[in-house]
Amino acid sequence: MRRQIKENIFEIAQAAAKIVGTKVTVTLGQQAPKPALNQLLKESPISEDDLLEKAKREPVVKSFLDVFPGPVKAEKIDS
Repeated sequence: MRRQIKENIFEIAQAAAKIVGTKVTVTLGQQAPKPALNQLLKESPISEDDLLEKAKREPVVKSFLDVFPGPVKAEKIDS
């Protein structure tokens, strides 16, 4: 996901600027590594609805959804 955002950061900034009506600078910050989703799922099984709600509370996901609202679907990814 980070790679896709980085590749499209200019378009994301343009879309955000159009929405808020002023220039927007989009930057990607470094975050501390988090446990892999698969590891979290192994430790405590979570329903897809719970997983979606948990994802929506993540700051990066929340800010993205604030700018680009729309239907969201949670999927379990097996590696």
